[in-house]
Amino acid sequence: MNIRHAVFTLSIFSVSASTALAAALPEIVSYAERRSSDVQDIPVAVTSFNPSDLDRRQITGTLDLINNVPNMSGSHNVSLGGSNSFFLRGIGNAESIATFDVPIGTYIDEIYISRQNQNQIELFDIESLEALRGPQGTLFGRNTTGGAIVVTSQKPTDEFSASVEGGIGSYSRYHLKGGLNLPISDTLAARFNAFVIDEDGWMDSVTTGDTYNGEEAYGMRAALRFTPNDTWTWDGSLQYSDTDSQAVGTAAFPVGSRLPETGDLTLNQTALFDCEGPKSDALGTTAPTCSFNKMESLLFASNLAYDAGPFTVNFIVGYYDLEQNYAADFLDNSQNLPFGPAFGDTYIIANNGEHDQLSGELKITGDANDGRLRYVGGLFYMDEDNETNFTDWVGTKPGIVAFNVRTPLKNTTQSLAAYGQLDFDITDQLTLQAGGRWTDEEKDISINSVLSFVPVTDADLIAAGIPLEQSEDKFTYKLGARYQFNEDTMGYVSYTTGFKSGGWNARGSSAAALAAFGPEEVDSIEAGLRSEWMDNRLRTNLTVFQAKYDDIQIATVEGALFITTNAGDSKINGLELEVTLAATENLTVFGNLGLMDGKYTRLSMGGMLAGIGPEPTRTPNSTAMIGAEYVVPQSILNGEVFFAGQATRWADYYMGNDNAPETKIEAHTLANAQAGWRNDNWEAVIECKNCFDEEWFGTNLFNVLYTADPVRWGLRVKRSF
Repeated sequence: MNIRHAVFTLSIFSVSASTALAAALPEIVSYAERRSSDVQDIPVAVTSFNPSDLDRRQITGTLDLINNVPNMSGSHNVSLGGSNSFFLRGIGNAESIATFDVPIGTYIDEIYISRQNQNQIELFDIESLEALRGPQGTLFGRNTTGGAIVVTSQKPTDEFSASVEGGIGSYSRYHLKGGLNLPISDTLAARFNAFVIDEDGWMDSVTTGDTYNGEEAYGMRAALRFTPNDTWTWDGSLQYSDTDSQAVGTAAFPVGSRLPETGDLTLNQTALFDCEGPKSDALGTTAPTCSFNKMESLLFASNLAYDAGPFTVNFIVGYYDLEQNYAADFLDNSQNLPFGPAFGDTYIIANNGEHDQLSGELKITGDANDGRLRYVGGLFYMDEDNETNFTDWVGTKPGIVAFNVRTPLKNTTQSLAAYGQLDFDITDQLTLQAGGRWTDEEKDISINSVLSFVPVTDADLIAAGIPLEQSEDKFTYKLGARYQFNEDTMGYVSYTTGFKSGGWNARGSSAAALAAFGPEEVDSIEAGLRSEWMDNRLRTNLTVFQAKYDDIQIATVEGALFITTNAGDSKINGLELEVTLAATENLTVFGNLGLMDGKYTRLSMGGMLAGIGPEPTRTPNSTAMIGAEYVVPQSILNGEVFFAGQATRWADYYMGNDNAPETKIEAHTLANAQAGWRNDNWEAVIECKNCFDEEWFGTNLFNVLYTADPVRWGLRVKRSF
């Protein structure tokens, strides 16, 4: 394995006064096995963050995970500031269309979120945020061949509390956040919180003079907890968010370079004004004149728990509704086009999508035989409906035309699963683990469109040999063993299988190009060592893994064509090390290191025709972190002063599946820092992200560079009651 680029990332974070007085590291609670456990006791590769971690590491949205998790990378999807493309251990996908499922599953309060169109989640009032690395197909489901991101919200409690926070920052940014926990009676408690964010943005057009890549967002969450007795508990919540957030790029010059045509990565030349835009843009009747990305989502979660003593049964129901409308300039009106003059200087995609899903789950957890046998099992059902209208506009302004008009594209998914996992203590030290999941899934597609100016309907897909329905019946499993060497050291090995269901290449520009692709499957071997030393002041977690993927699904671009295909087989080997040290009462040092080596072991005909390889995309040879957090030991103004900081570095990697030189992401380092003061009621923090203004881009599509955020400064003040 090549470790020449292995580097370390410094992270300095503050701790609370109570933590600063403690010599031992606090326990980390994880939900990686669908129940609450100490992360040191579970045979899963997981990085977990509590509210203090989120605050000190400036993890305000899920994309910030990439700075803190070994072997993880990612960026916003092209032009879509609310959609993230996550890669864990080299597995992920940048496609956000509804006919393609992503391999990194997102879960909010045990509700699976099938679409990644709005997986840039604003994190407020969170109990924990976790990144589960590697396939999680047994307990979490079929579309987790790369891993899972698990968000757990704070639940109402029986004590009154409230807080309000305000902040200002770069690019005229401001935010307000508030929360209230209200005990209503001995059996009922409520929790309310809300936020609002406004920012002008940092990308300017030399053509229109408008500013892009800002954010306007607000959201709220209301939760109830009802506990009529010691046996029953009901948690219900309703969460709403409204976001307008872009991630506009700038054209490169010349073709094949990484140099912006404007001479500045914060300047572009798009002729689309910045606005919210008319919904009819996506219907092929009105040419877009503005750029935007607007999302509205509603999540209802209900979890009714029955505690019978030896076991607990949960009845979990979730409903998620998402509407996304956007228009984006994918050529940046460049005069130096990557694929000739056929399209002119304009290629705009306008999209209106409505996505809703209903899921239900019956989960049982418990133990038997004096606790030597522990089990998790259940039944799961999901019904998802998607309707997307999207149009590709091409030509030379002002004479652009609707080249591809999909009005509408409809697709549905019905998924039924039964799952279970057993842990049995053979001795006081040796535990065997076995789990499995049976999944039965059906998908269908229907389209009414004009592709390359030619009408295309379901009948044309059938004539081209493309099925309108797909079904999959699959059993996946996990086998493992865990050995407790002593009270502070545990080792494990596991063998896990998983799969991701197939779909359709809905961005194709002809009936034949709307080809179906099949499932992706994975077999993963993993071994880990979880240990604590020096009276639990030093924690070291080591994981090694090998994952083999069959018929891996790849979404790529070849010339001007979008292609999604089963590209072949791949193998990824890796190592992950996470270390935390409570060096003194006031200083904590920690770090992580990730190493990977990936390659394709076979390319399918479709993969070869798409020019995929030779290296798997977004698989840096190394990522790493090392850090320290410090609290000034003296009391200042009846409070404490703290300092925090973070720097993360990735080795270079290709974001393009064809490994074109212009898609190579050079090795880069991002640094965050903060300093502040706090006591029991007040907190004031000054902080920066990307403090040294590192310039790098996450995606290069059609010779347009989609640059990561520049340096940001902020000040925030919080009052707690």
